[in-house]
Amino acid sequence: MEAIEWLQTLNNNDIKGIFDSDIAVPSNRRDAKVSPSGVSAFIKGQEKRNTRQSTNRDVHNLHRWLLENKWDFREIQDIPPKELNEYLAEFYISVRKTDGTDYEPGTLTAMRNSVDRHLKDSNYDSTLNDRIFYKSNQALRAKRIELTKKGKGNKPNASEPLNPEEV
Repeated sequence: MEAIEWLQTLNNNDIKGIFDSDIAVPSNRRDAKVSPSGVSAFIKGQEKRNTRQSTNRDVHNLHRWLLENKWDFREIQDIPPKELNEYLAEFYISVRKTDGTDYEPGTLTAMRNSVDRHLKDSNYDSTLNDRIFYKSNQALRAKRIELTKKGKGNKPNASEPLNPEEV
């Protein structure tokens, strides 16, 4: 089934908000007219549910940390980049699980990516890859190294291959 045939079989309720008109694809046109809000709805609809959940959880964890440690009640996207850089550097170094143990190095990186994703979705002026976030990225890198030395992470204590003499 071709895409146009498939679109014509859709119920108009299936596509409400995506197309400008109630008609999915006019029979005499090759393309459907898509509204700007329809593009956003389409993109959001393609995002993985687990990605959205982890992004929300990680942003919530950072926001809670800001409230508890900095008494900062602003939304993350409302904090200027220089200030957010300082907060993130402290966050990466000090954040722990609810039981007080350290996160895995990969989990900290995933948290950073979640915050970056949230900032991009919020049309923040910068991304966490920008130079202004150098200090927080260095803090994250140093924390990952420390955790790996403590035995956390993927294959932290991987064995080395044997020499021919040891065989």
